[in-house]
Amino acid sequence: MDISAKDKEIYNYIRRYMKATGFTPTYREIGAVMCLSSTNTVKLHMDKLTDAGLIEWKGKQYRPVDTEIYFRSEE
Repeated sequence: MDISAKDKEIYNYIRRYMKATGFTPTYREIGAVMCLSSTNTVKLHMDKLTDAGLIEWKGKQYRPVDTEIYFRSEE
């Protein structure tokens, strides 16, 4: 599945955030940085990243991005 430029921008932001903090940003944090006013819009982008295999959900956690994805991709 192809991802949009905005999806890629969000993905790159998540990776930078994880590298700096050791955990993932919330939907609200992503929305604030990406100028997305709705958490539902953030979820739509996250769903596209999930479908593309770039991120994984960890149940219904507040911070749903699998941090192992980032660390595996950096090896």
